[in-house]
Amino acid sequence: MVRSLHLIAALVALAPAAEARRPATIDGLRRVRVRPTATAVVADHLPHLVRNALMPAGGFAHRVVAKSAVHSRVARIGNGSLRTVRRMEREVNDLVAALRAPAPRGRPMQRVLHSLGRGSLAQLARRLERQSTDLHAAIPKNDPRRAETALVLDSARRLTTLSQGLARLGAADRQPLRRRSVNLDRALRRAARQAAASSPDSSRVSVRLSLGRDARQAWADPTRLGQALRAILDNAYRAMPQGGTLQVTTETRRGALLIRLTDSGRGMSGDQLRAVGSPLVSFTPDGHGLGLARARAAAEAHGGALYLGSEPGAGTTALFWLPARR
Repeated sequence: MVRSLHLIAALVALAPAAEARRPATIDGLRRVRVRPTATAVVADHLPHLVRNALMPAGGFAHRVVAKSAVHSRVARIGNGSLRTVRRMEREVNDLVAALRAPAPRGRPMQRVLHSLGRGSLAQLARRLERQSTDLHAAIPKNDPRRAETALVLDSARRLTTLSQGLARLGAADRQPLRRRSVNLDRALRRAARQAAASSPDSSRVSVRLSLGRDARQAWADPTRLGQALRAILDNAYRAMPQGGTLQVTTETRRGALLIRLTDSGRGMSGDQLRAVGSPLVSFTPDGHGLGLARARAAAEAHGGALYLGSEPGAGTTALFWLPARR
């Protein structure tokens, strides 16, 4: 815990080495940056995300314990879940206090997030998920409380997903890029299939793919590029719950590669657009804001950048820009 507090207190934006070569805007789209107040942003959003997920688990565990025999297995598991919930609440309070304490610049943001995602918060999330599974199994099948355990388990899994996402985002900059020629047609179609598979409304979305003649290959790390494209496409599908159109195009300009993804979804306001891109900032239900943060980090790791443009009701355009190969 002490180590995690020292690391998270050092949360700062990662300053890209090639900052001067990245345009501030492209075709009216603004570059996504980590806000200077990233530490405060995480401090504001982390408690909200964790406590929202903990509420169903804590409330249900309390009711189970109150209505079960003192020494029954259900009561023992319920009490264990309550202890885990309370410990997670204390953990979040400690992390937020550390985030808001004055601290010198230290480790890059990704490494701090990696520590968060693999530290005590992640361990507690996995423990709560196990306890929720055990609680579901311990309650008799004819007990009406059994149906509610599905909601509790879903909340526990959301916490585990959050911690895993933090760990993946944090681990990204620890691995060297393994660049090679990437077939964009295959990469984009694979990412679109994966995003569609995880979206319950994918059948209502029409995907149109158009690759420029000289923009069919990317010199990039295929894993990092694929993860970034998948994250952007996931967001696009979430923005179109009633269906819509997703247009994907590629082109080159002055040697640079531009991958443009435009959805016809709900769009974002100017304030929302300026806020996205930092971890834990999201404007979609159950979102953690980690997908766009990973896409931005992947673009910057390649010397590129991520750009966004959006209007409420008019959809969103994401532009993944990679500089000319040197």
